[in-house]
Amino acid sequence: MPLYYFLTGYTQQIVQSVSGIPAHYEFPPNDSGWESGQSKAMFVHPHKNSFFTLSEPASLLVLRIESILLGLISVLGTYHITRRIAPNSPDAAAIAMTLVAGWPQFLFMSRAINNDVLATALSVGVLIVLVEIGKPHRFILATSLAILATLSKLTMIFSIGAVVLTFALEIAASRKRFTYLRAGIISAFVLGLFCALLLLHPTLRSHIEWSQATMTGTHPAARTADYWLDVLHASIQSGWARLGWMNVLTPDAHAYIWWLSLALSGAIGVYASVHLLENRTTRLVVLVGCIWLASFLAAYLQINLDRFQPQFRYILSTAPVLAAFSGIGLSTILNHLDRLRPIAAPIIATLLLLANLWIIFGVAVPAYS
Repeated sequence: MPLYYFLTGYTQQIVQSVSGIPAHYEFPPNDSGWESGQSKAMFVHPHKNSFFTLSEPASLLVLRIESILLGLISVLGTYHITRRIAPNSPDAAAIAMTLVAGWPQFLFMSRAINNDVLATALSVGVLIVLVEIGKPHRFILATSLAILATLSKLTMIFSIGAVVLTFALEIAASRKRFTYLRAGIISAFVLGLFCALLLLHPTLRSHIEWSQATMTGTHPAARTADYWLDVLHASIQSGWARLGWMNVLTPDAHAYIWWLSLALSGAIGVYASVHLLENRTTRLVVLVGCIWLASFLAAYLQINLDRFQPQFRYILSTAPVLAAFSGIGLSTILNHLDRLRPIAAPIIATLLLLANLWIIFGVAVPAYS
């Protein structure tokens, strides 16, 4: 979908008008050894005297900075979501934000030049709006952001489903149903305009038709358990650190430790949020987070039902929820260790910094040398 390319296209035009550097950039040729597995790099990389030498023009460097700024939305959104679930636990929010900010694959993707960064930022914006329980008219904004996310990447359509499910949940639990219905009617009108745009605009319609033709089938191997075990395995790998064209990866053990830690601490966080905090709003926020994860999972399964695509760029939108639950869980564990609570976030930040440095200089640099 074209929204990201509008944003980056105009960004490059601005850079060109200011610096005089041509917007066109010729990517290096494909590495002939990539398809055979002899080379880890998809493109031929020029020799550099130093790892820190920049070899791309300012127009691309600006796009990377733009991607990093968009990635900050996920970091700040994680803090906001965690505070909504655990308002009396700033430690939990700091830990959750640190988990996202230091997540190796998140860092790698958030400096890349691709439409995933904008789509993720907009979808996290949807989530930030959705956790503001008790404000009916926020669904209009959430619907609009979900539409923009979908216009950046069609797989973000799951965020529209999350808005609809959250609306149904909240209107069922509220006594102010008329206010919600009014907001729902306006949101449905906005969504109707979006559908009309998709049908009437020839370029957008061609994207939809192409997606229907290429992404709604069933991979022959998808009927076997081995296929889905491979999807799970590769998802775990890419969810920790799998760089380049998904072919430069770290040891499996590192990925399993990361995800096992997130899963255990996240389960404790959900339990603490629901059972230990006697607050209706908190429980609704937790349900919104679960709806978000379930909506994403449905979209992710559909993608991999059609083709083998277990890539973390599809999972980026779930990082704030996963980190929020994990941060609350770790904070709950540390409730009995008062001396460690103030330094928990710095310790986690240090460990993740060391992990990232090892991945860069122990895995990525040798692979591209």
